[in-house]
Amino acid sequence: MNPSDTSGLINLKNQLQLIPDEFFAATLKQAELHTALEEFINANADEFSFYPPDKE
Repeated sequence: MNPSDTSGLINLKNQLQLIPDEFFAATLKQAELHTALEEFINANADEFSFYPPDKE
């Protein structure tokens, strides 16, 4: 690939402009919800045990 050839980047930029802003807003909201859920599970790790208890 020729480093001075920016046609691929220009094409990508043009394609991204076709994506509605609502998609990015929804994606950000989903990321925020995922982070909040992860933090909640980590804070309550004892309540969310997905593995059987260790046998001693």
